[in-house]
Amino acid sequence: MVIAIDAREIADPRSGKARYVAELVRALAAVDRTNQYLLYVWARPRESYPTNFTFVVLPKLPGLRFLWLAFDLVRRRTDVFLSPTGYHPILFSPVPSVLVLHDLAVLVEPRARPALKTAIMERLGLPLATRRASHLIAMSDSTKRDVERLFPHTTGKVTVVHEAAFPLPPQPTSESTLVKKYGLPTSFTLFVSTLEPRKNVDGLIRAYRQLPPALRSQSPLLLVGRRGWNTEALAKAIAVGTAGGWLRELGSVPTEDLPGLYALATAFAYPSWYEGFGLPPLEAMIAGTPVVTANTSSLPEVVGEAALTVDPADTRALTEALKRLLTDPKLRARLVAAGSKRVQQFSWEKAARETLAVLKQVGQRS
Repeated sequence: MVIAIDAREIADPRSGKARYVAELVRALAAVDRTNQYLLYVWARPRESYPTNFTFVVLPKLPGLRFLWLAFDLVRRRTDVFLSPTGYHPILFSPVPSVLVLHDLAVLVEPRARPALKTAIMERLGLPLATRRASHLIAMSDSTKRDVERLFPHTTGKVTVVHEAAFPLPPQPTSESTLVKKYGLPTSFTLFVSTLEPRKNVDGLIRAYRQLPPALRSQSPLLLVGRRGWNTEALAKAIAVGTAGGWLRELGSVPTEDLPGLYALATAFAYPSWYEGFGLPPLEAMIAGTPVVTANTSSLPEVVGEAALTVDPADTRALTEALKRLLTDPKLRARLVAAGSKRVQQFSWEKAARETLAVLKQVGQRS
C-alpha cells in the first residue's frame, strides 16, 4: 500500500503540531517496513529514514502547489493520504484521505483566540475538510465528541488515537544546574504552558493567593511559558504575586530545562479550561511530579485516577487541592506511583500502530 503524508513541517518542528508530525513519522518508520510512504515536505529532513520512505519536495508554485499535489497523488497511485495537522491542503481528494484533528478550541472555547489566519482556516475550512476526509482521527474522546456534535456528518467516521509525550532532549539540563540558574526554592508549584485566557492562569493565581501565607511563601508558584494574547489583567495579578514573594514568572525556557523543572517541582498545576489532549500533565507525571488539573475536556482522560481533578471555575476547590498536594507527602507519593503507571498507556509506538490501522482500513476500501 502507498501511504502519502502531508509532512511539510517535519524539517523544522517548532510548533506542537509540527512536533507531532515528526514523532508520528519516526514511529511509523520504526513499526512499518512493509508499506511505501510518500512524505510531502518543503525541505528534506537531515535524519535518515528506511528505504520505504520517500520524501517529495513540494514545488515553489504559489497558488498551484496543492493542485500539483493532488495530481501527484494520482500519478504515484497513492492508496490513502494522511493530513496530520488538522488542515486538508487540497481542495478535492483524488484519493481517500484521513484528517487528524488536535482540538476544536477556536470553535468551542470562547477564551481561545488563535492567529487570524488560523481562525479563518478553522472556522471556514474545518466544515469543508471534515466532509472531504474519508475518515478522521481525534486526539481524545473529548475531541471526538466535539467533532461529532459540531459536524454531525462525521458520526461513525472518527477514531480516537492518543498522542504521547515528546521525547526528552538529548542533553537535559541537570537539576543542580537549574537550581543555581533560576535560584529555585526547595519546594514550589509549577505551571508550564502559554500564558493565555484558555489556560486559566488567572484562576490558578487566585487560588494560590488564598493559600495560607506561610505555605505559599514556602512553596511559591512558578510560571513557565511565554505570554499570549489578552494578558493585561494577568500581568497585574502576576505583579501582585511577585511583589508578595509567592509567585515567579520565568517566561520561556530552553527545552533542555523542562525535564528538570518538572522533576524538581513539588506539585504541577494545570487548571486549563479546554484541551484537545493535554501534554503538560502527562509530562509532569513522567517526571514523577504529582498533578492537579481541570476536570474538563480531555484532561481527565489523560490523567485518569493518577491526579487530583477540580472544576476550573471553583477557586476554593483548586486552593484546597493545591494545599493537599503541598502538605501531604503520602498523597504525593500515591499520585506519583499512580502516574508512573498511567503514563505507560501513552506511547508513540502505540499511536503509530493505531494510526496505521486507520490508514489501512481507509486505503483498502478504495
